[in-house]
Amino acid sequence: MSIRNRTFRYEVQIAHEGRWIIRNVYSDDRQALSRARSMVHTERMAEAIKVIEFRTAPNGFTTEKELLQIDRLDAYRKQEFQVAPVDEVEFCATHQDLFSLDARRAMEKLLRPYLGPESLTPTEFLHVSAYHKEIDRKGRLVESALHMVARLQAGSGGNKTAKRYDELSAMATDVQNLAQDFVYDSKGLPRLDDHNYKEVVAAIRDQVAPDKAPFYITAAVCHYLMQHRAMMDKLERLVTMLASSDRDAIKILDKLFADAIVAPGLMRDLLGPQISLSDHIKQCLEVLRGNYGVEQVGGQRFLVAVSHLISGGLCPEAGEAIRLHVVRAVTSDTPLDRREPHPTDERRRLEILAQDIAQDDVMGASQELIDKALDRRRRRTRSDLLRQEGLEELADQAL
Repeated sequence: MSIRNRTFRYEVQIAHEGRWIIRNVYSDDRQALSRARSMVHTERMAEAIKVIEFRTAPNGFTTEKELLQIDRLDAYRKQEFQVAPVDEVEFCATHQDLFSLDARRAMEKLLRPYLGPESLTPTEFLHVSAYHKEIDRKGRLVESALHMVARLQAGSGGNKTAKRYDELSAMATDVQNLAQDFVYDSKGLPRLDDHNYKEVVAAIRDQVAPDKAPFYITAAVCHYLMQHRAMMDKLERLVTMLASSDRDAIKILDKLFADAIVAPGLMRDLLGPQISLSDHIKQCLEVLRGNYGVEQVGGQRFLVAVSHLISGGLCPEAGEAIRLHVVRAVTSDTPLDRREPHPTDERRRLEILAQDIAQDDVMGASQELIDKALDRRRRRTRSDLLRQEGLEELADQAL
């Protein structure tokens, strides 16, 4: 397609084993988007599917923009280590507790069939009433999620599952009412755009009750993000708009980044494809240390700013999400390097990684978890070595 001497090309790409592969090329964006959505049900090897728009100017300069990205549910199931299983959720006493990192982690897992295809974070979902209506039309995901959490928490404080479900449902209703109130009250507030964040915040604090203002400010940001479908576009806009603002703005950025990091595959997309899992983990550690730089090949430039915020203690939730991601990656059954499948190579890489982690306190409160994860991988590697020597009984004991 050509508009005023500019040409457009639309590539449909799939992610497979850490690489993006071109599947189709179109001249019309509608055809490309339609094809990408249909491939969710047909491309079994795809871990994710995206559409990239390439715009070429008359001088030959080409820019690209991501129009759509879809995580495939079966691919998500293969990446279980990236979202911890919901076998325990911190007890929520009021609806405010539903905004905690642990509660949002559970939402990411339990509501993934909706959040994944829609490219949404739990924070966005909580703050936009339109999403509450949409998810209701797609089944009973929320009711199912609340029931699972109620069942896990049955017995706490003498609660039974049914009673706990009613308590959680009442909290969810309180959040829905807040989101609906924002839609009604926002008619008298300026609409957030790329340049007026401080103006919108000042108007909200001037016109809205103090107990509602933090929710409204976050809701304004989430409504702004509705115009961006691709997760990378959202995160880039967030950093541009909020990273240089006040601490309250950075808290919003922190929540949304933490949500995104918990989602399967996102850290890989942020860092770019790595040769091995050990390299991926090392890059995560560099982000936590504040050493991530623009020279990182394949990485996202806006991650540089987030890396500095994390190392400075200004994005604690995003930092904790990366730490948990590292713990799950080490605990997983994924080899540290598929190119060197022998257990001896695995053990060598494992000890190098353990030494790198031990150099400083980058894992913070998660150090105990990472120590257990490293020990588990050591035992598994020792078992593999014993099996290769034919010592099956000793191998079982090593586990």
